[in-house]
Amino acid sequence: MAMPSAPVLDRTFAALADPTRRAILERLSDADRLTVSDLATPFAMSLPAVLKHVGVLTEAGLVAREKVGRVVYCRLETSPLRDALKWLALYDLLFSGRHQSVAVTAEPVVAKAAPAAKRAAPSRKQPPKGRGTEPRAKPAARKAAKAVPAAAKPRRSKAPAAASRRRTVKGARGGGRRR
Repeated sequence: MAMPSAPVLDRTFAALADPTRRAILERLSDADRLTVSDLATPFAMSLPAVLKHVGVLTEAGLVAREKVGRVVYCRLETSPLRDALKWLALYDLLFSGRHQSVAVTAEPVVAKAAPAAKRAAPSRKQPPKGRGTEPRAKPAARKAAKAVPAAAKPRRSKAPAAASRRRTVKGARGGGRRR
């Protein structure tokens, strides 16, 4: 059995990952062809959003579009689904134990196991600091924080603010001079 290519399977399964796209395919399986407006009717989303979903399905090869005048018709293409079913059938044989020696032509992606010392070590990453990540203080703690004596609070210098606010006085000619 020839295995379908990895990019084709990737696009097919990525397109099938969204429930809206699966619902679109289900509606297309019931009819020969539907307009994009007919496809968008049951969904609580805009027509451009449905068009984006149809575009993903088209790129995956699951939907074929045909434009007649100003109307775009969509119909279901089954070949990528058949390829996905072939791939799933191979793994069904492997997992069910019915076939002991199944040759897989594609390399499976296997994550390397981390050494036991690294798995047991605590994470060094700190949670992101910023607004909204710290737990909110209780009302009594907030009142206590407000009651800090004035001597403990840092004082702000007023010199930079005063220097930046220079006023101009307009003379008879309209030119300004600084005070």
